[in-house]
Amino acid sequence: MKKGYVYIALSTFLFSTMEIALKTVGSSFNPIQLSMTRFLIGGIVLLPFALKSLKKNHCL
Repeated sequence: MKKGYVYIALSTFLFSTMEIALKTVGSSFNPIQLSMTRFLIGGIVLLPFALKSLKKNHCL
């Protein structure tokens, strides 16, 4: 139960700092590049958790 609150707080913090980061680098990147980078980083962060879950459920 506590772990869920930590994850929610962490995701809220990271999502709120995204606005500051986008304003900082927004002039040097295309909006499509920024979106692609956000999703790529998110996918890389979530990939180990997804692989662990898939192995646990014998889907891999």
